[in-house]
Amino acid sequence: MKQLALVASFLALLCAPAFADLEIVRKVHTDATKMNGQVVPAKDSKSTLWLAKDRLHIVSDENTAIVRLDQKKLILLDEKAKTWTAIDLPFDLKKYVPPEAAGMIDQMLGGQVLDAKVEPKDEEQKFGEWSAKRYEITLSKGTKVFSKEIVWTTKDLKSDISGFNEMYSSMMTMNPAHKQLGPELKKLQGFPVHSEKTQSLPGGEQKTIEDLVSATEKEAPAGIYDVPAGYKEKPFDPMGDAGGMPGGR
Repeated sequence: MKQLALVASFLALLCAPAFADLEIVRKVHTDATKMNGQVVPAKDSKSTLWLAKDRLHIVSDENTAIVRLDQKKLILLDEKAKTWTAIDLPFDLKKYVPPEAAGMIDQMLGGQVLDAKVEPKDEEQKFGEWSAKRYEITLSKGTKVFSKEIVWTTKDLKSDISGFNEMYSSMMTMNPAHKQLGPELKKLQGFPVHSEKTQSLPGGEQKTIEDLVSATEKEAPAGIYDVPAGYKEKPFDPMGDAGGMPGGR
């Protein structure tokens, strides 16, 4: 009987659902806006993500990055220079500045941190094949609202995406002003399928719409979550690299 129980346990393990990785394609449209007296034209772009339970690889027009929750690392890839830069998560800017400057960081950045709020709404809607729930994300300072975003998320994806919100929130906090946003984003349940964000800029308002195009379960390319062979490590320089970091929600 003990042998039969062991065999049954082994068969149960074999029959347990195996979650495949997801290849995710998203499209983004940003309306034209004015900045510093000049018109910035409207822009359309796409990004591709490979997503597993505790890691992701993202390629967009702005950057290529890998997140490894198992290593607590964000890895930025420069495909032109063939270099890679590792940043510890959760991000702490004070780790990357001279000791004499570390004590000034909180004082310098404290006034820049925006108040962040994620609110679930009792509203559901269908986007293509995905049923989604509505959330509202607000970034403000006092009575001034800097950003308002409506996000619809779905739980219909079959793969294990339990680590996505933690990885995404980690990237968002790379922007010092979004320090409070990271923890709030963990309130989102599921994966974003549609979002509409309006943010205040010096030249006026800018609207960005993002949609999930496809989410396909498949085996990820070998090594997609690792630093490519032949790349050289480059130390993180917050002054030189800040503009290329994820986190500008």
